[in-house]
Amino acid sequence: MPRLLESLPAMPAPPYLTKANLRFAGHVAIILLLLGGFVFHASRNLPQHAIDHDGNHYLCMAYNLVHHGIISTQRTLTPHPWLDAWRSPGYPAFLALGVAVVPGLDLPLPSFLSDDLLPLKKWQLGWLLLAAILAGVFVWRTTGSPWPGYLSFAVVAYSPALIYFINRFYSEAGAALIILFLSLALYRALKRPSLCAFALAGLLLGLGALTRAALMYCWLPLMIYFALLAWRSRLPRGRLLAGMAVFTLAFAVPVGAWMARNHYHYGRWMLTYRSGLVLEIRSNYAVMTPKEYLAAFIYYTPWVYLNPLVQESATPGNQRWDPPKHQKLWGADLYQATLGRFLTMDDFNHLREWNRGDSFEMRGQHNWTRNINWLGHYTVGDTYSQKAAIRKILANPWGHLLASIPLAWRGLFADTWWVALPGFVCLFYLAVSSLRRRDWPLLAFVLPSIYMYGFHSLITANYARFNSPLVPILAVCLGLCAHRLARRWTRRREAKEPAHA
Repeated sequence: MPRLLESLPAMPAPPYLTKANLRFAGHVAIILLLLGGFVFHASRNLPQHAIDHDGNHYLCMAYNLVHHGIISTQRTLTPHPWLDAWRSPGYPAFLALGVAVVPGLDLPLPSFLSDDLLPLKKWQLGWLLLAAILAGVFVWRTTGSPWPGYLSFAVVAYSPALIYFINRFYSEAGAALIILFLSLALYRALKRPSLCAFALAGLLLGLGALTRAALMYCWLPLMIYFALLAWRSRLPRGRLLAGMAVFTLAFAVPVGAWMARNHYHYGRWMLTYRSGLVLEIRSNYAVMTPKEYLAAFIYYTPWVYLNPLVQESATPGNQRWDPPKHQKLWGADLYQATLGRFLTMDDFNHLREWNRGDSFEMRGQHNWTRNINWLGHYTVGDTYSQKAAIRKILANPWGHLLASIPLAWRGLFADTWWVALPGFVCLFYLAVSSLRRRDWPLLAFVLPSIYMYGFHSLITANYARFNSPLVPILAVCLGLCAHRLARRWTRRREAKEPAHA
């Protein structure tokens, strides 16, 4: 009987079961699993009513823009709200577009602010999905492999920080989209230089400046970079110079229009009248004592086994009503065994955000409020605070620079630490690697993110959420570096295998 079966002809495989078709079906299954996981993750975390002070401001601005055509944070039903420049208009305009497009949001202002606004959250969620797809496709096309693209997609789509900002209507959600689109446009502008690509990059930078004011100053390092490329690289010089002009014009139109509006109404060329508050807070960190300097590294590390006040230092997206407390690791208290031997809890007081009235943050806010009340107007008081803070920084520049180190460490925890820390390592590695390899488009891709991180470390208190808009860029960097590591490991393994005759 076995011989009879062996004599039968082999059954041919169905024509559709080829390796190419099986590989394609596998990728389709992976993509569907990633999309299904994204929907499940969003459905579990999105419907949470957690709108606070910042979110209320942005929602008021969006509502007033849709119903009155005015940028204002005024919470009133009057037909003519007053103008203000309390916050940047980019993210409220993005929300206003969602209010105008998405049905079910035509509510009176009190109901609009008290409602969960789930349709508006889904509007932002769709843009987050687009950003995740763009990040994954960019890595896929750059590396030639889909696997690092899947990694980048997952990091963006499943980011607890970005879901957290969408839930609370924070501008970091809009800034994350703008920075990713800007970086992709810069990459395209130098990969295949064209005036349209430079114009798109300049327009995105202008919209980014209207979303996060720090991006306004990114124009200068980008122009220096373009000028150096026109001088020393092999890229077409004439097209680069023309691109620089178009880039500047596209950037200046939206930013100049908003600043001209503020100058007309308030007599000051500005994006918002809160720069003095930022500098007031930042200037106080220059007077940290040596013990406070060491305590800052502990306080800004959101690790339950090391930070005795970890409930105050949760990373964006991990904040809870009952945050995790300090714990022992295998029965040992790492804090008490290390820096806790000579640090006391009093050394953390000036670092804590809301604990004491004499903390660095509260001291800056009190000074800023006092100047506004004294001088009688936001713009005048903010200008005075800004000048006073600059004088304080210039009086102790080395202390200011030294304080930037723990604040830079603070900003690294922009998302869960196992994503953010490797992501920043990959970001800086790709910057150095692209410079060494003369990969100018890739260097342009990472340049805005490096600028944002450095700017916040030097100029602001660098809260972790300030760097959360960089999560899509960190995801791309993780995918690119993972592909390089895999390729290097494969080459080493092939080199160790004995050659066959």
